[in-house]
Amino acid sequence: MHAKRPVSSLGTKKMASRAGLLRKAAIFKNNLIALIGILLVWTCLGFFPNATAPEKAKAAPNVAQAVAENAARPVAEEASEQKTETTATRRQNHSFSTQRMSRIGGNSFYMGCAPNPKGCSNDERPMTRVTLSNYYIGRYEVTFSEFDAYYRATGRRAFGDQGWGRGNHPVNCVSWLDAVKYCNWLSEQDGFTKVYDIQHHRAEVIADWTADGYRLPTEAEWEYAAREGGRNVLFGNGSDWADPYEINFNPIVRNPNATFYRIQTVPVGSLTSPNSLGLHDMSGNLYEWCWDWYGPYPGGKQNDYRGPRYGAFKVVRGGAFVSEEAFIRTINRACVADSYQGGLVGFRLARTAK
Repeated sequence: MHAKRPVSSLGTKKMASRAGLLRKAAIFKNNLIALIGILLVWTCLGFFPNATAPEKAKAAPNVAQAVAENAARPVAEEASEQKTETTATRRQNHSFSTQRMSRIGGNSFYMGCAPNPKGCSNDERPMTRVTLSNYYIGRYEVTFSEFDAYYRATGRRAFGDQGWGRGNHPVNCVSWLDAVKYCNWLSEQDGFTKVYDIQHHRAEVIADWTADGYRLPTEAEWEYAAREGGRNVLFGNGSDWADPYEINFNPIVRNPNATFYRIQTVPVGSLTSPNSLGLHDMSGNLYEWCWDWYGPYPGGKQNDYRGPRYGAFKVVRGGAFVSEEAFIRTINRACVADSYQGGLVGFRLARTAK
């Protein structure tokens, strides 16, 4: 005679079975989303060939010089006067610096990971005391609208937008050199002195740090701004908690029960969660190019630290929409080849403040 199974035992087994199915469903959902993220990363890192190869950028015209030459005035003073007026007019009409940049007061801070906190990577140490000069940094990542103006002016063919939208979405699929050329072009448009001397024959870019034109932020400048002037905050909106409604990142890796994941970029500033310096999307949305070659921190004390003189990869900061929480921290570092033209990296502008 077989003993009857208690009713309570049957109920427990049914509940356990249901819980097992729910766990499997959650695992399947997470694996599917992770696969999508991996495919995006592979596409961006060049494991799959690009549909179109970028064309070589044409040299941006020197607007002031063109105006002076086209005027063909017989008196040198008149030509000089016309050039000055044109520069002043451009400065007035193109008020990018005033409207879309924040002035950051230079100071000293400890760059990198503080001693003994959880979650630090080896390349976030040793802590390095960096003293920065005054500078400006963009409140937003450069958008497709802004970069498309450069495409049209230089006759380049615009890159795709991954189907996420152009307009106020942050531009992606731009290499480090594309970003540098854009900085020089915009400096010319606004009547500033170009920062970068692009020496194609030596495959080298030389920066004039005294010039007042647009440039990429250094890694130290980027981190100091993301940390609201060097404060110990985890994320670029000034918070120590990553809220997916305020930061565009992938919350599902750490929280399988999360249900909100955009899986694409959002228009710059649309999450309305800037840090105290007025900077948007310093964590998530897109990684951002910095000036520096990637290398270990030097430690000690550094003035206006700009990274190693040479390297194999350029620094990118801030994480992207596919990044988990650990990779959108203000101190987290990443790097890619300067020729990378994928959908995970954009940039924001900086300028030296006089």
